[in-house]
Amino acid sequence: ADTTAVVPRNRRPLRDGVSLDSVSVTDFKKRAASVINNVLAGKPMALLRNNKPETVIITLEDYFDLVETWREGGLK
Repeated sequence: ADTTAVVPRNRRPLRDGVSLDSVSVTDFKKRAASVINNVLAGKPMALLRNNKPETVIITLEDYFDLVETWREGGLK
């Protein structure tokens, strides 16, 4: 299996000045291991469907930080 680093499709602006490296769903299916390795190295990755960001992959630690931030802000 190819576990070499995936070259992200490009850096995508999402909104409010936030941008992420992105990869198409098709490329993700072909190189999931390398995408996951990038995420585990602290690089969140947006998955594109029809050339639009649809999903973001983050580490569990980042997810817990996000949940904590939401709770501090009174969100569920």
